[in-house]
Amino acid sequence: MSAFTEQAGRRAGQHPAASPAEAAGRARIFGWPVGTEEFRRQYLVKAGDEQSAQWIASPATQERLLSAAPPVSLVTCGADIIAWSDYGGKHISQPEDFGLAMIDRLLGVLDSLEFR
Repeated sequence: MSAFTEQAGRRAGQHPAASPAEAAGRARIFGWPVGTEEFRRQYLVKAGDEQSAQWIASPATQERLLSAAPPVSLVTCGADIIAWSDYGGKHISQPEDFGLAMIDRLLGVLDSLEFR
């Protein structure tokens, strides 16, 4: 995922934005530059606006996401927030490999979100 994030960052930086509206449009597509350098290398934060991106990538959430092993991803859509991991165990036909430890990691990331 970090290679994709780096490529998206390079693409976004290749052409300077002509206006703040254009810069915001590019950030919605290529991701907002929020969080620590390490966080930006590993995660791409896409949101409708910069304030939403900063909210979803709060320091507590960054810490939880960076410490989660296997990696955890988040997506928001309106009032819904979904956490998932691409880790599925040995084979997709064996969902029992997705154990309580993984569910605990997902819930830990969701618990780090501060709702307004």
